[in-house]
Amino acid sequence: MGKIVRLSRSGLAVTLAAVFVALQLVRPGLARAPARTELAAPPAVRDVLRDSCYDCHSSETRLSWFDQVVPAYWLVARDVERARAHLSLSALAERPVLEQRDRLFEAVNHVRLGAMPPRRYTLLHPEARVTPAELATLERYLATVAAGSSTSPARREAAREEYEAWVAAPAHRPDVRPAPNGVRLPRGYREWKVVSMTDRFDSGSLRVVLGNEMAIRAIAAGHTNPWPDGSILAKVEWDQLGGTGGDVDGGAFQRAEFMIKDRHRYATTGGWGWGRWQGGGLEPQGAGPGFATGCVSCHAPVKDRDLVFTIPLARQAGGAPVPGLPIDPFQWKAIAAGLDERDSTMSTLYGNDAAVRAARTDSGYGPGAALAMATWRRREDPYWFGARIPGALVSVELVTVGETEDHRPTYGYEEYRGAPLRKVAEREPGAERPARLDAILGRRALVMP
Repeated sequence: MGKIVRLSRSGLAVTLAAVFVALQLVRPGLARAPARTELAAPPAVRDVLRDSCYDCHSSETRLSWFDQVVPAYWLVARDVERARAHLSLSALAERPVLEQRDRLFEAVNHVRLGAMPPRRYTLLHPEARVTPAELATLERYLATVAAGSSTSPARREAAREEYEAWVAAPAHRPDVRPAPNGVRLPRGYREWKVVSMTDRFDSGSLRVVLGNEMAIRAIAAGHTNPWPDGSILAKVEWDQLGGTGGDVDGGAFQRAEFMIKDRHRYATTGGWGWGRWQGGGLEPQGAGPGFATGCVSCHAPVKDRDLVFTIPLARQAGGAPVPGLPIDPFQWKAIAAGLDERDSTMSTLYGNDAAVRAARTDSGYGPGAALAMATWRRREDPYWFGARIPGALVSVELVTVGETEDHRPTYGYEEYRGAPLRKVAEREPGAERPARLDAILGRRALVMP
């Protein structure tokens, strides 16, 4: 009996061995070919990419011996095909220069936040790890190719023409087509409150993040991880236009992007519906209904923040009074935004309803209009290399518009600074008009189609 059992076990071993050998023949193709065009980057940068990224994100994949063994090979082949589809460094040099820059910034940010290379991959392939020195090499290179602000007179003129056309346009465009995944442009987004702003020096853009009422309530209550269903975040983006003396303003409208929270409806894309509309005509962007998977992939490094990069402003208090101010202008709507490179600050111009209507129709601020210029110290965005965000609040300047008995406009001006905020300047009626007052009143509203 024992002999029969031994023979049966031996036969099983032979059978398993035969199956294992046969499975080695079931190997999905994994094409390998050299790049036709070399990426135009310094040798040190190409070396880092080749050593840490090429095995998955190129057509020049090199597999270790243990990667060649089925079933491990099946998993490796699947992962490599997915990685190539998202980013192929072998083909990147053939893409437009702006796309090359954007894809490299995204890749570096995935490395910075620990999403790439995946930990499970580096456990068996420790040579793929990116050291701090190598990461610094990549960041120094990207800093040299970042777009920054433009001083082009042609772009400034284009922004002016776009603004003039916008102020004469209807408030709503009913003909805007939905995104390829069916997400529709949220109505009335430009009436939402400000969540934060971003100086994106990587792409030369200025961005203001807005939130609908549900999102603002969630911020006030500290319930943003996860965000409640019904929250919508809008990221509105403009060119950066550099002026004289270090001032940078928002120029031509680039795009508006939206994240719509609904855990059930958008379960396959991280619980968010994604949509992006480009240019003044609000043309939907995205290649096919599945384009949103790319959005999720880009946001994957902040999955522990419910896929949201934005850090809400500390002063977005959801209706609570701001210490030191007679009003809370952070509950008003955004009119304009800008940067000051001289002292590394960024600012947002808020307005009450009367001021917003006047700014968006270029009709001049009349009685009842009130504006507030909030200025923050600029700091590096911890979640995106290539971006800077508001830090400590530096000042708030308040402007109120009234009129005399003979209907001439009057302007009140107050400046608050410090922590907590304290009044440091005030203009009495009839006093000399300060230059800062003219600068605030002269800010052109940002175009929001």
